[in-house]
Amino acid sequence: MDYMIGVDLGTTSTKVVLFDMKGQSHAYANNPYPLYQDTPDMAEEDPEEIFEAVIAGLTEVMRKGKVQPGELKGVSFSAAMHSLILMDKDNKPLTRVITWADNRAAKYAEDLKASGVGAELFAKTGVPTHPMSPMVKLLWLKAEQPDLFNQTAHFIGIKDYILYRLFGKYVQDYSLANATGLFNIFNMDWDDQALEVTGVKREQLPELVSTEYQLTGMSASYASVTGIDPATPFIMGASDGTLSNLGVNAIDPGVLAVTIGTSGAVRVVVDKPVVDPKGRLFTYYLDDGKWVVGGPVNNGGIVFRWVRDQLFAPEKLPRNRCKSIPMKF
Repeated sequence: MDYMIGVDLGTTSTKVVLFDMKGQSHAYANNPYPLYQDTPDMAEEDPEEIFEAVIAGLTEVMRKGKVQPGELKGVSFSAAMHSLILMDKDNKPLTRVITWADNRAAKYAEDLKASGVGAELFAKTGVPTHPMSPMVKLLWLKAEQPDLFNQTAHFIGIKDYILYRLFGKYVQDYSLANATGLFNIFNMDWDDQALEVTGVKREQLPELVSTEYQLTGMSASYASVTGIDPATPFIMGASDGTLSNLGVNAIDPGVLAVTIGTSGAVRVVVDKPVVDPKGRLFTYYLDDGKWVVGGPVNNGGIVFRWVRDQLFAPEKLPRNRCKSIPMKF
């Protein structure tokens, strides 16, 4: 039997699923990791913990699925948007993963809006001027941690980090590049104005590739651990937000996808990049002729948890109803 593996680099865990070519699931792994919030507005993760979760997940599904040599035809990735890692000249992390939920750059987002530069960049990148954006985070780091900023050889995201560890090459798909706020959605390249504003050089950013780009030649040591043939192609994939539309088949004009995870969003697919003139909506690349436009909220699943805890906890229910609730200990 032939198989594919899907890997989702999420905000709270990495999910890995082994599928056959008809889309049936044969094995699943979910490896969580903590979100570090040492100071107010911080939301960071450890890139090494995420990498270990990926390796553990790949190893687990290959073992559970009893995949034989030659049966695995590819591995593809989705990843949370807006992540940022600073790497030194020796390709070691200078920071943890600064996630979309990190709000420490809020002042710099407001400054960009007030100056009008935020609107200029939004019109070319499709990314709202918001502290979630790596572009805004770079302004914050340059201003408040200049020594760290100046030590940086590469500015990358979490998927870039994982693939670098596996293949020794910095690449970033158009979909996740689009979400950085540094990518021009009309010429499909890093935006000159965004680079000038942030002080980032083009050579400090990953090579831009399509969402269908493939990497082969995985490190022999990790191939041995996971049981994956080094010649197996790893397909870039895209961002988790855009892939959510693809996953529920909401890719036709006028069909909306509503997703609730750590955050929430409403998204629709259009056939060319369009930008909301009021700066309220994002525009992100999925594939040629497929762009996802939508609006997010930072709080998603936690709202459902609040409703559950406030309204449906046993002590909140009428006494006569509590008697009928099975309790497990």
